[in-house]
Amino acid sequence: MFRVHFRNTTAQQNESPSLHVYCWHVAELHGMMGKTSLMSPIRKLVVLAVAVLALRSAGSASAQELDARTTDRCVRAAARVVVLDADGETMASGSGSVVGAAGYVLTNFHVVGNVSVESGIPGTLLVPTNRYEIAIATSARQAVESRYVARVVRADARLDLALLRIVSLADGSPLPRSTRFAPVELASTADLRPGSRVWAFGFPLNVRTINVTGGQVTGFQMNADQAVAWIRSDAEFNPGNSGGMLVDARGRLVAIPTAVVHGRSTLEPIELARPAERIPRAWISEMRRGIDDVRIDGVPEITAGATLSDTAVGDSGGIGETEIHFFRVARSLRPGRISVTGASPELVLADGAGRVVRRGSGPMDVRETDPPDLLFAIVATNSAEHPLRFEIHAEHVAQDRVAMPNRESASTATPPLPPVLGTPTTARGTAAIRGVILDAATGRPLPSVLVLVGRPESDLARGIAMLVGGTVDEATFLATLAGVTRTDPSGQYAIDGLPINTRYPAAAVAPGRPPVMLSIAVGSEGSTIQLNPIAIGR
Repeated sequence: MFRVHFRNTTAQQNESPSLHVYCWHVAELHGMMGKTSLMSPIRKLVVLAVAVLALRSAGSASAQELDARTTDRCVRAAARVVVLDADGETMASGSGSVVGAAGYVLTNFHVVGNVSVESGIPGTLLVPTNRYEIAIATSARQAVESRYVARVVRADARLDLALLRIVSLADGSPLPRSTRFAPVELASTADLRPGSRVWAFGFPLNVRTINVTGGQVTGFQMNADQAVAWIRSDAEFNPGNSGGMLVDARGRLVAIPTAVVHGRSTLEPIELARPAERIPRAWISEMRRGIDDVRIDGVPEITAGATLSDTAVGDSGGIGETEIHFFRVARSLRPGRISVTGASPELVLADGAGRVVRRGSGPMDVRETDPPDLLFAIVATNSAEHPLRFEIHAEHVAQDRVAMPNRESASTATPPLPPVLGTPTTARGTAAIRGVILDAATGRPLPSVLVLVGRPESDLARGIAMLVGGTVDEATFLATLAGVTRTDPSGQYAIDGLPINTRYPAAAVAPGRPPVMLSIAVGSEGSTIQLNPIAIGR
């Protein structure tokens, strides 16, 4: 779930199990530049690393620039989406926006469903009963309660969007006939520019009163069709912001907070929001007429004798290097064969839990002995610059023409298939590390600890000292690192893409605490190494 390159702001599960799926964000840090000659080197490094976050914290207060009427209108359109398990306990929560007066609520699909194999079969709902609780505030100081029940009526797993409809009161009784909700106005990105002010409304970290952070549009991520795949922003998102509102100065919904990027080339996260203009047009027209059925797109089914045409344009790949398109394999296609024409990406068959059954680049056999919930995945280089068009063909094949399993393809040591969002494919010849950092005195997790992994030949301690001493610039220092990230609100971190069979210098740096210097050995290809907890004292 925790990866350096790309994470989604997931529903608060408590914000697990995936992106996620969906995103562990950097907790807000406060710091000041100044009087650097009196600071210890590590303290200066921490100040340097969080200086921008400090400015972002100050920027959050600028949410007050929204006039009172606009703010109140946005508050009344903000929804808290709660996912309950079979025992009625909260297993996840996220945010949403009321987009239709009849009770339609827009959110991310990963708040209510599975977009990756980490959390479940892609394209399926978190709750088979399709029952989700909705809380809507009437004022910024109101602690919301789940007053309504909603169900998913439309969803797209690739766009990571879902449309819910409120169908009853929380106790199951019908909505009063006069019930009307106050929707937020939808707007395109046409009026936005880098530097345009935006505000995120939502219910992060399981809070029950509305939370608002402010920032700017920092850029646009385009797909191969020259549509805006993502709005990049520095308005702070936190776990549970997923599916909420990113509004412009007029209080119009311009995007849905969805994901956060962490890369090795930067110390700061980049928040990604799906533009509201990417909401399928059919959903808008269907809302006006009323929607009673359920349709979930984005994970088509492969059946014998059928040909599926598909195109990858970079929508689901974020800023990462890969994107994955999932397909369900019909149980009737056994024995059978799946082939892809028009492109030569990596092809993977996996079970519903993401365990790889077999992979390759040519035709893929489907055997009688394969798991019942079988997924077919196309793992392609992010196609945001050039669309990847392909056709999938499936046919029945006589049993004697299906290749028998071999030792390699049947190996249980094959690494899990990465989710479509949240964790990019680990490059060949590399591995990943993950772990947790704790307070040595209390044993509690420490968020926002800076985790640095130096290149094998580097002197990380010396590089840190040179950075804070001003003898090297930040770009030069970053070039000496093999990976960098911060711990999430649960103290966890992950860095992938580390070349194998290598020992790395590493450091964990927290404000006001002595640093911990480490040495990390990375072993076999494709593995994920779970490190022992790291305790940091004061």
